[in-house]
Amino acid sequence: MSDIILIGLGRQTKSIISAGRLAGLRVRAIYDNNTAQWGQLVAGVPVVGSLALASSSRLPAVLGFDEPRLRKDSAQRLDVRWISVIHPRAFLDPSAKVGAGTIVFEGVVAQADVDLRQHVVVSANVTISHDSVVEDFAQLSPGVVLAGTVRIGQGARLEPGALVIPNIHVGAWATVGPRAVVIRDVPENAHVEGMPAIRVEEAGSVAGCPLSPEPAR
Repeated sequence: MSDIILIGLGRQTKSIISAGRLAGLRVRAIYDNNTAQWGQLVAGVPVVGSLALASSSRLPAVLGFDEPRLRKDSAQRLDVRWISVIHPRAFLDPSAKVGAGTIVFEGVVAQADVDLRQHVVVSANVTISHDSVVEDFAQLSPGVVLAGTVRIGQGARLEPGALVIPNIHVGAWATVGPRAVVIRDVPENAHVEGMPAIRVEEAGSVAGCPLSPEPAR
Protein backbone atom coordinates (compact mmCIF):
# COMPACT_ATOMS: atom_id res chain seq x y z
CA MET A 1 0.00 0.00 0.00
CA SER A 2 1.01 3.62 -0.58
CA ASP A 3 0.64 6.06 2.32
CA ILE A 4 -1.40 9.27 2.00
CA ILE A 5 -2.92 11.86 4.33
CA LEU A 6 -6.44 13.28 4.56
CA ILE A 7 -6.88 17.02 5.02
CA GLY A 8 -10.15 18.08 6.64
CA LEU A 9 -13.01 16.15 8.20
CA GLY A 10 -16.39 15.83 6.48
CA ARG A 11 -19.45 13.61 6.16
CA GLN A 12 -17.62 11.26 3.77
CA THR A 13 -14.41 10.90 5.78
CA LYS A 14 -14.95 7.22 6.54
CA SER A 15 -15.94 6.52 2.95
CA ILE A 16 -12.77 8.20 1.68
CA ILE A 17 -10.64 6.13 4.03
CA SER A 18 -12.41 2.94 2.93
CA ALA A 19 -12.16 3.76 -0.79
CA GLY A 20 -8.49 4.53 -0.36
CA ARG A 21 -7.78 1.22 1.34
CA LEU A 22 -9.55 -0.71 -1.40
CA ALA A 23 -7.54 1.24 -3.99
CA GLY A 24 -4.25 0.45 -2.26
CA LEU A 25 -3.91 3.81 -0.49
CA ARG A 26 -3.51 3.81 3.29
CA VAL A 27 -4.55 7.02 5.06
CA ARG A 28 -1.92 7.47 7.76
CA ALA A 29 -3.19 10.68 9.39
CA ILE A 30 -5.96 13.27 9.28
CA TYR A 31 -5.38 17.01 9.68
CA ASP A 32 -8.19 19.32 10.78
CA ASN A 33 -8.37 22.68 12.57
CA ASN A 34 -11.04 21.50 15.03
CA THR A 35 -8.96 21.03 18.19
CA ALA A 36 -11.71 18.90 19.77
CA GLN A 37 -10.91 16.20 17.18
CA TRP A 38 -7.17 16.06 17.84
CA GLY A 39 -6.14 12.71 19.26
CA GLN A 40 -9.36 11.02 18.11
CA LEU A 41 -9.52 8.05 15.74
CA VAL A 42 -11.75 8.06 12.66
CA ALA A 43 -12.06 4.61 11.06
CA GLY A 44 -8.81 3.75 12.81
CA VAL A 45 -6.94 6.81 11.50
CA PRO A 46 -5.65 9.40 14.02
CA VAL A 47 -6.50 13.10 13.79
CA VAL A 48 -3.06 14.51 14.49
CA GLY A 49 -3.27 18.30 14.28
CA SER A 50 -4.02 21.44 12.30
CA LEU A 51 -3.99 21.93 8.54
CA ALA A 52 -0.79 23.96 8.84
CA LEU A 53 1.08 20.78 9.86
CA ALA A 54 0.02 18.80 6.80
CA SER A 55 2.85 19.98 4.55
CA SER A 56 5.46 18.63 6.98
CA SER A 57 4.24 15.06 6.46
CA ARG A 58 5.61 15.05 2.88
CA LEU A 59 2.95 12.50 1.93
CA PRO A 60 0.49 12.96 -0.94
CA ALA A 61 -2.90 14.22 0.20
CA VAL A 62 -6.60 14.34 -0.56
CA LEU A 63 -9.18 16.78 0.81
CA GLY A 64 -12.02 15.59 3.03
CA PHE A 65 -14.04 18.80 3.42
CA ASP A 66 -17.67 18.82 2.24
CA GLU A 67 -17.89 22.50 1.31
CA PRO A 68 -16.47 23.27 -2.16
CA ARG A 69 -15.24 26.75 -1.23
CA LEU A 70 -13.37 25.36 1.76
CA ARG A 71 -11.77 22.73 -0.48
CA LYS A 72 -10.66 25.45 -2.90
CA ASP A 73 -9.23 27.62 -0.13
CA SER A 74 -7.32 24.69 1.37
CA ALA A 75 -5.97 23.54 -1.99
CA GLN A 76 -4.63 27.01 -2.73
CA ARG A 77 -3.07 27.55 0.69
CA LEU A 78 -1.38 24.21 1.34
CA ASP A 79 1.93 23.11 -0.14
CA VAL A 80 1.26 19.40 -0.63
CA ARG A 81 1.14 16.96 -3.52
CA TRP A 82 -2.45 16.00 -4.33
CA ILE A 83 -3.48 12.48 -5.28
CA SER A 84 -6.73 11.12 -6.71
CA VAL A 85 -8.66 8.31 -5.00
CA ILE A 86 -10.67 6.00 -7.27
CA HIS A 87 -12.72 3.18 -5.78
CA PRO A 88 -11.90 -0.11 -7.55
CA ARG A 89 -15.60 -0.73 -8.21
CA ALA A 90 -16.02 2.49 -10.17
CA PHE A 91 -16.05 2.18 -13.97
CA LEU A 92 -14.11 4.82 -15.87
CA ASP A 93 -13.79 4.55 -19.62
CA PRO A 94 -10.12 4.48 -20.68
CA SER A 95 -10.62 7.86 -22.35
CA ALA A 96 -11.90 9.50 -19.13
CA LYS A 97 -9.60 11.97 -17.35
CA VAL A 98 -9.27 12.35 -13.58
CA GLY A 99 -7.47 15.34 -12.09
CA ALA A 100 -5.29 15.50 -8.99
CA GLY A 101 -7.19 15.44 -5.70
CA THR A 102 -10.39 14.07 -7.23
CA ILE A 103 -12.31 11.34 -5.37
CA VAL A 104 -14.45 8.78 -7.22
CA PHE A 105 -16.61 6.47 -5.12
CA GLU A 106 -18.13 3.03 -5.64
CA GLY A 107 -20.60 2.46 -8.46
CA VAL A 108 -19.65 5.55 -10.47
CA VAL A 109 -19.87 5.21 -14.26
CA ALA A 110 -17.89 7.73 -16.31
CA GLN A 111 -18.27 7.19 -20.04
CA ALA A 112 -16.15 8.15 -23.05
CA ASP A 113 -14.19 11.42 -22.89
CA VAL A 114 -15.50 12.49 -19.52
CA ASP A 115 -13.22 15.09 -17.89
CA LEU A 116 -13.15 15.21 -14.09
CA ARG A 117 -10.88 18.05 -13.13
CA GLN A 118 -9.06 18.75 -9.85
CA HIS A 119 -10.54 18.17 -6.38
CA VAL A 120 -13.88 16.97 -7.70
CA VAL A 121 -16.00 14.70 -5.46
CA VAL A 122 -18.04 12.07 -7.34
CA SER A 123 -20.16 10.19 -4.82
CA ALA A 124 -21.54 6.66 -5.03
CA ASN A 125 -23.64 5.52 -8.01
CA VAL A 126 -23.21 8.69 -10.09
CA THR A 127 -23.52 8.32 -13.88
CA ILE A 128 -21.62 10.74 -16.12
CA SER A 129 -22.30 10.31 -19.81
CA HIS A 130 -19.95 10.99 -22.70
CA ASP A 131 -18.10 14.27 -23.23
CA SER A 132 -19.19 15.80 -19.94
CA VAL A 133 -16.86 18.10 -17.98
CA VAL A 134 -16.86 18.54 -14.21
CA GLU A 135 -14.70 21.49 -13.23
CA ASP A 136 -12.48 21.95 -10.16
CA PHE A 137 -14.01 21.59 -6.68
CA ALA A 138 -17.46 20.58 -7.94
CA GLN A 139 -19.39 17.96 -5.97
CA LEU A 140 -21.76 15.32 -7.35
CA SER A 141 -23.81 13.70 -4.59
CA PRO A 142 -25.03 10.07 -4.65
CA GLY A 143 -27.21 9.07 -7.58
CA VAL A 144 -26.62 12.17 -9.72
CA VAL A 145 -27.00 11.63 -13.47
CA LEU A 146 -25.29 13.84 -16.06
CA ALA A 147 -26.44 13.16 -19.61
CA GLY A 148 -24.08 13.66 -22.54
CA THR A 149 -22.08 16.86 -23.06
CA VAL A 150 -22.97 18.44 -19.73
CA ARG A 151 -20.64 20.97 -18.13
CA ILE A 152 -20.59 21.46 -14.36
CA GLY A 153 -18.86 24.69 -13.33
CA GLN A 154 -16.23 25.21 -10.69
CA GLY A 155 -17.45 24.58 -7.16
CA ALA A 156 -21.00 23.68 -8.20
CA ARG A 157 -22.82 21.20 -5.98
CA LEU A 158 -25.48 18.74 -7.16
CA GLU A 159 -27.53 17.17 -4.38
CA PRO A 160 -28.62 13.48 -4.33
CA GLY A 161 -30.55 12.21 -7.31
CA ALA A 162 -30.28 15.36 -9.44
CA LEU A 163 -30.57 14.84 -13.21
CA VAL A 164 -29.08 17.13 -15.86
CA ILE A 165 -30.24 16.62 -19.45
CA PRO A 166 -27.80 16.78 -22.42
CA ASN A 167 -25.96 19.94 -23.47
CA ILE A 168 -26.63 21.85 -20.24
CA HIS A 169 -24.19 24.11 -18.37
CA VAL A 170 -24.46 24.43 -14.59
CA GLY A 171 -22.60 27.61 -13.63
CA ALA A 172 -19.79 28.01 -11.12
CA TRP A 173 -20.76 27.75 -7.44
CA ALA A 174 -24.38 26.96 -8.28
CA THR A 175 -26.39 24.43 -6.26
CA VAL A 176 -28.88 21.94 -7.71
CA GLY A 177 -31.35 20.57 -5.18
CA PRO A 178 -32.18 16.91 -4.46
CA ARG A 179 -33.88 15.07 -7.36
CA ALA A 180 -34.06 18.25 -9.40
CA VAL A 181 -34.33 17.84 -13.19
CA VAL A 182 -32.26 20.50 -14.92
CA ILE A 183 -33.50 21.27 -18.44
CA ARG A 184 -32.04 24.78 -18.84
CA ASP A 185 -28.62 26.28 -18.13
CA VAL A 186 -28.13 27.30 -14.49
CA PRO A 187 -26.47 30.69 -13.85
CA GLU A 188 -23.43 31.09 -11.61
CA ASN A 189 -24.23 31.17 -7.88
CA ALA A 190 -27.87 30.22 -8.41
CA HIS A 191 -29.79 27.63 -6.40
CA VAL A 192 -32.34 25.59 -8.36
CA GLU A 193 -34.86 22.97 -7.28
CA GLY A 194 -37.77 20.98 -8.66
CA MET A 195 -38.92 19.09 -11.77
CA PRO A 196 -38.18 20.97 -13.94
CA ALA A 197 -35.67 22.92 -11.87
CA ILE A 198 -36.42 26.58 -11.20
CA ARG A 199 -34.24 29.18 -9.57
CA VAL A 200 -35.30 29.77 -5.97
CA GLU A 201 -32.41 31.74 -4.45
CA GLU A 202 -28.76 32.63 -4.69
CA ALA A 203 -26.53 29.78 -3.55
CA GLY A 204 -25.32 30.61 -0.05
CA SER A 205 -27.97 33.29 0.59
CA VAL A 206 -29.60 33.65 3.98
CA ALA A 207 -32.16 30.90 4.61
CA GLY A 208 -35.71 32.17 4.57
CA CYS A 209 -34.94 35.03 2.17
CA PRO A 210 -35.32 33.44 -1.26
CA LEU A 211 -35.52 35.35 -4.48
CA SER A 212 -38.70 35.20 -6.51
CA PRO A 213 -38.73 31.88 -8.41
CA GLU A 214 -37.89 32.09 -12.08
CA PRO A 215 -36.95 29.48 -14.69
CA ALA A 216 -33.28 28.52 -14.65
CA ARG A 217 -31.73 29.67 -17.91
